Amino acid sequence: MQQTICRVEARRTCSWTCVLRFISLRCFRGLDGNLRGNRRWFFSIYAGVGLIALPLDLVLEYIRRPKRMRESEFVAERQKLANELSKLKREGDQIKEEEAQIGGTEGWWAKRSKKSSVNSKVRKLEISVSQANKQFEKLKVQADYNRLAHPILYVLKLVLGIVCAIISLFWVLHIIIFMLAKRNGLPSHPFLNKFLVWLEERNTGFIGVTVYGLFAYFLLWACMKGNITFGLRFFCVTFYPMLPNETFMNSFIVNVLMFNVWSIALLHFCTLAFSDYARYTDANMIFGVQLMHMNFFKYFWENNVFLYIMLVCLVVTGIYFVCSSRGKVDKAKARLESENRV
Repeated sequence: MQQTICRVEARRTCSWTCVLRFISLRCFRGLDGNLRGNRRWFFSIYAGVGLIALPLDLVLEYIRRPKRMRESEFVAERQKLANELSKLKREGDQIKEEEAQIGGTEGWWAKRSKKSSVNSKVRKLEISVSQANKQFEKLKVQADYNRLAHPILYVLKLVLGIVCAIISLFWVLHIIIFMLAKRNGLPSHPFLNKFLVWLEERNTGFIGVTVYGLFAYFLLWACMKGNITFGLRFFCVTFYPMLPNETFMNSFIVNVLMFNVWSIALLHFCTLAFSDYARYTDANMIFGVQLMHMNFFKYFWENNVFLYIMLVCLVVTGIYFVCSSRGKVDKAKARLESENRV
């Protein structure tokens, strides 16, 4: 009798254990899926911005490279930078005074609004200081051009910018032709998939893997550039720069965290983008089948919401850079005309 009771209790325990394991597994898979879906928002925005910003910034670094200057030009630029630094110092002192006045503000909402305004001004000041620091480094190179300048480095950046522009163009065409344009529910053309499958069928699969990795790592680099560019222009996002020999530990940790956020979304995107090449793989089964049937995010996958967000961010970023470059050119022309009049 006692043995029978023990067996029944053991079966109940085993049943409850299986149920709890099943519930825990479902909860974990649902939570993990939702996190992956949420990561696609960051990935879509940063990748869309970075596909334009990455090649353009590399080309602009070549255009704005340090050049030889006459002594009079150097003195004028140095004085201009000194005036800008004095202005930034005054802004910093003013922000410090406003921050000290927050404690005496009455009302929770008024205090919160004032604190938010101060934080926004601090972010703007940080970005202005970062830009002034870049201008100082450029002037330092121009002061001793023969010893500190490295012209070949900027030529390599120009070549790299052109290569990145070509890869960005291939990514945009692949998204439109393979992932968005459908014919009878199927992609209108395999595009890059056809090239990768062709390499695999010719016993040159290692080249196909290299090309696949090149496009994936380029997209990762574009996401990092999009994060920095987005933080520079929109002050609602805290900016954590990554500079050689000047990166604080908190900036490093935050950027590594952002890498972790969009890396899974990048893997998901690449699996869908190269689904013909990644056929019969576990990654295609997980990202191309299971995640596509999530309870909430499946509507986003079916309607290609994240892809449209990426393309919209890409177009808006391109328009922004064109308009901002025209504004800078107009300001430069106006400044030259005023100097000539003087």
